[in-house]
Parts: sequence; C-alpha cells; structure tokens
Amino acid sequence: MRVWVYSFSTVMAEALASLIGRLGFQADLSEHAETEVALWAPSSISNPVPAPPSMPTLVLIQDDEAAVMTLLRKGYRGCLLPDDDGQQLKKALEAIRRGEIWANGIGISPSKGICLSCKRLATCMCKYRAKSC
Repeated sequence: MRVWVYSFSTVMAEALASLIGRLGFQADLSEHAETEVALWAPSSISNPVPAPPSMPTLVLIQDDEAAVMTLLRKGYRGCLLPDDDGQQLKKALEAIRRGEIWANGIGISPSKGICLSCKRLATCMCKYRAKSC
C-alpha cells in the first residue's frame, strides 16, 4: 500500500514515513496518482477544519473525542490518538483502505454509521443514527 504522509513539519513527515516503511508500506512525502491512502499529522485542528484530500485520510490528533467527530463528519476516514502505537497505525491504514472508518481503536463499516445525535460510534441504537458517513 502507498501512503501519502503530510505534516506541518518535515521532520515529523520523515519520521512517519520511516515508521510506515517499517510497517511494510510504501510512504510518499508528496501526493502521487498511485497513492491509496493519506496520513495527515497537523500541529493542531483548525476551525474550520480543512476538507480532506480526494483519498481516504487518517489523521493523527492530540485533541479530544469532539475533534474526532468533527473530522469524521468532515470526511476524514479515521483518527489516531497519542496513545496509539505503530500496530494501531497499521490496522487503521488497512481499515481505511478497505473503506472502513477508524475511530476509538476499531474499524467501523460505513453502513453502521455515526450517530449524529449522541455521537457514539457503531454501538448507538437511537433513532437519529446515521445510515452512512
């Protein structure tokens, strides 16, 4: 799998590219037509949140669950938090490549959706549950 890594910092992007290589993927520091997924490491999440690139994108964030929901609603396919490790990164990239959403350490099928009312993922049974993301 080819992963486009982009970040606020060249050093951060290069470190992530090295990790992605050790996980068995090919990392690119610029967008290519062959790239299958993207990994974004922003310094912070701005308001308004920028639109994701045209490919499934995973975001490394340091914010709270509200930021995760904001990013998922904006069209990003997943988020990793500071406590997640390299194996979680590998699972998350594989999940978003398959078309799943990655949040709270699990891959979620888009058909299970995100509840726009109570903001729970995949486990919500309330009447406001989204049909797709």
